Amino acid sequence: MEKEPYSLIQLGADDTIPYELLLLADETKEAIDKYIGDSMVFVLRRAIGGEAIAAFALYPINTEELELKNIAVA
Repeated sequence: MEKEPYSLIQLGADDTIPYELLLLADETKEAIDKYIGDSMVFVLRRAIGGEAIAAFALYPINTEELELKNIAVA
């Protein structure tokens, strides 16, 4: 069986936040909005079709530490 290729991308300031995925791990959009602006958000997409299948947000605590604020897999 051949493995399907995937791509992991970091979202930029102008990219759409994948709320539909992040809401699998947080209860409300408002809860996500409290940390998402200061976080690094990554999305795993299928190479074929570009469907987003996972997302996670890393929030910087200081210059040496990150907190995993959200991780979700469809």
